Amino acid sequence: MCTSPALRRSVSITLSNNGRTRFYRRPLLKQGITLLLVYALFLQCIPGFTRVARATVLPKFVPPPVTATITDAVVSRHKPTLTHGRIEGSLRVLLGESFTINNATAITSDVYLPGSPSLQVNNGASHGGMISDGGSASPGNYALTLANNASIPGHIHTQADAPDLPPVAT
Repeated sequence: MCTSPALRRSVSITLSNNGRTRFYRRPLLKQGITLLLVYALFLQCIPGFTRVARATVLPKFVPPPVTATITDAVVSRHKPTLTHGRIEGSLRVLLGESFTINNATAITSDVYLPGSPSLQVNNGASHGGMISDGGSASPGNYALTLANNASIPGHIHTQADAPDLPPVAT
């Protein structure tokens, strides 16, 4: 039992029903909580005080379709004519046609070729190795020639299928 004088205070309510008098004693703390709850229910009826969270249905996030982007520095449909210059990145050839990379041409990354070409390495020429990308083995009736002292630090990828080219506005 609580002995605090503040909590022992109570309010007496006298009700008369059919000539009988009843006394109800309710502590002030319970009466205050009841009053507070009634007040909160009353405030819900006033539109300015309602704090009903409305559920906003957002559409499910659908990521955009993944499109293969071309990251090659040079894409050539036919055989390239490389006499001198520098390609900062990779070279991709889409059709199987014989061509030569001479020593005045610098390619800083990989070379991608379709099918299974033959590789002719002349005196002093070097490359980073050949890798098969597992694509189509045809065409196979063409050659890549590395001229004297030509150097390709990257790999020569064979059987590299051609990527889909993005549409061009006309």
